[in-house]
Amino acid sequence: MKKEICKKISDMMDSCDKVRDAGLTAPDDIEQFTNISYGSDEKWNLLDVYRPKAMKSDSLPVIFSVHGGGWVYGDKELYRYYCMELASFGFVVVNFSYRLSPDIVYPEHLQDVNAAMRWTAARISEYGGDMDKLFLIGDSAGGQMAAMYACALSNHVCRERLRLDTPDVKLRGIALNCGVYDIEKGMRKADESMSNEENEILVQSILGESYGENEKELGRPWRFVTPDFPRAYIMSSNGDFLLSQQHLMTEALEENEVPFEYHVYGSEKETLYHVFHCDIRSESAKKCNAAECAFFRRCIEEDM
Repeated sequence: MKKEICKKISDMMDSCDKVRDAGLTAPDDIEQFTNISYGSDEKWNLLDVYRPKAMKSDSLPVIFSVHGGGWVYGDKELYRYYCMELASFGFVVVNFSYRLSPDIVYPEHLQDVNAAMRWTAARISEYGGDMDKLFLIGDSAGGQMAAMYACALSNHVCRERLRLDTPDVKLRGIALNCGVYDIEKGMRKADESMSNEENEILVQSILGESYGENEKELGRPWRFVTPDFPRAYIMSSNGDFLLSQQHLMTEALEENEVPFEYHVYGSEKETLYHVFHCDIRSESAKKCNAAECAFFRRCIEEDM
């Protein structure tokens, strides 16, 4: 039953993503290095690196992107156009796949995030990236994982709870887009057409059949924010079904005096939906992605 429920969610998201990306091609001004192994799983532990061809610097800032998909769907191929768009702003971008539920349960996904970051720390200089200018970005489930991984890097209690041996890296900033910051509650909103029983099976697929308070808490990154959390750009949209979860992160950042910006995109005349920023043909997406890259640039300037 778990596989059937996860497939239902995957098929729903896949149909939307295929429409979104239909007809897109890779831009000529972006250099691609594809299907690089970063771990032991031959199918899922693969990553791509993108960089602007015209910029020959060996010290470009790095964006490490964690894709969304509700922990049950997605891979780097679905984020290649979005990540190449980010690279066009003058960044080296790491775009990677990771193992999915129900084959693994959270927080095992973060083991792959950590392995990909270890590869990045060791190898990204070969592609012109500067680890002293490192940024993390993620959306939806990827936003939760990006936030949680940032907590692991900045909070030893979180790191120990997750059992992660993280590399010695420091984030200059983070962008969290349309994130889900409480896995249990957030995934019950993933598809309102599902019955309560199906929703519970989906949550069990992600957190494990016998999930309890410990698993719930590890799905709530705001519980582990400290003053050492990186400067953040929190984004959602007026039509995002996860809009109500954004305050969980913004309040935690405010309480810990972490500098952050919070933006809700859309207007009375324009309703924007979940992860609208991945539709790179959309003017609203272009505006959002440019603003986040400008935020990253400001983080660099403020540290100089």
